[in-house]
This record gives sequence, C-alpha cells and structure tokens, in this order.
Amino acid sequence: MTLALGLLQIVRCLSSAKNTKPTINGEEPINSKINQIEINKKEDELSLDAIEDDPLVPSQIDYYYKRVETIMSLVLPIILSLLGIYLIGVDQILIGAISIIMAFYQTNLNRISDVWKKEVQFSIGNKGINFKNLSDLGFVIWEDTQDISVDIENGIFKLDVWRDETLFEVTLNLNEYQIGDYEEFLRKINIYLKRKNEE
Repeated sequence: MTLALGLLQIVRCLSSAKNTKPTINGEEPINSKINQIEINKKEDELSLDAIEDDPLVPSQIDYYYKRVETIMSLVLPIILSLLGIYLIGVDQILIGAISIIMAFYQTNLNRISDVWKKEVQFSIGNKGINFKNLSDLGFVIWEDTQDISVDIENGIFKLDVWRDETLFEVTLNLNEYQIGDYEEFLRKINIYLKRKNEE
C-alpha cells in the first residue's frame, strides 16, 4: 500500500509540472498574476527609461528545447510501466495496474517528438521576436507587439501580436526551453525594447 501511495505522490508532483504547448488565441495555461511583471509598451513607454543597456547582451538570442529534461521526463513512465508489469507478475495486480495507468497518464506523446528537434524554436533580438515554432506568426517586429508579460514564478511568457489588423494572443511555456532565469529573460526583452526605442 505504501508503494501505491509513493507512486501516487510522484505522479502528483509530475502532473503539476506538465508542459503546455505554445498557443495563439487559445486557452491560457494559467490564470495566476502572482509575481507577474508586465511591460505595456503602448501605455508605459517611460518604464524603459530605468533600463540600462548591457553590452554583454547580444543582438539576438536563440532558444532551443530542453532535450535532456525531455528525455528524462520519458524515463519515469518507462520505469512505472516496467514496475507495473513486474508487480502484476508477482500477483500484485492492483498496484501493478495503478503503476501502468500512471505511466500512461505521464506519457506526453508531443514531448517524445520534441526530443528530435535540434533547431531553434524561437529567438529574441534587437529587431523583434522570431517564432520559429509558430509558423503562423514567424518573425514579429517589436512595434507589432504589446502587453508583454513574463510570469517569473511559473515561466509563462505572454504577448499580443498584431498581424494585418488582427490581434493574436501568444502564450509560451518557457519551461520547455533552455532559458533558466526568467527574470533575466525579461531583462533581456527590456533591453531589446529600449534599443529599438533609441534607434
């Protein structure tokens, strides 16, 4: 019984960390505004005055999928499946079945395909943001964006993008990419916005 409770605890922890795919005009993955820092370029241009340019920030930064973390996220479902098969084999059918069900629950088939993606998924730079993983948008200049926000607690990046008189709401889960420090990510966006304003 304690084994089943232990497996359930592992699944709960992993369920809270499940990844969401980038969305355009879709359901927002979170509603929390806790620790959210926002930049509204249209209404709050003065907020960029306090930002100092950093010569160490390059003119463009590319972001890739976290391949190692993606591979590791696939290891637990395999272990749970093998454990379930073993437990069924030693007449622990209920616990074995629970283990296999949890393995299927944790398997995200979209993440499996991400393991093979070595190319850049999106870039930020002096000119704008390039959504290589969202072919509907592609490259977007900073002037066509608004309401940029980064939820630094949950790693959610949101912005609105104008395309031919149509406003798209874009949401990216930064946890899927090799970013690490979300405050630093936001600082770099601020620097790029300031550079663009000073051109």
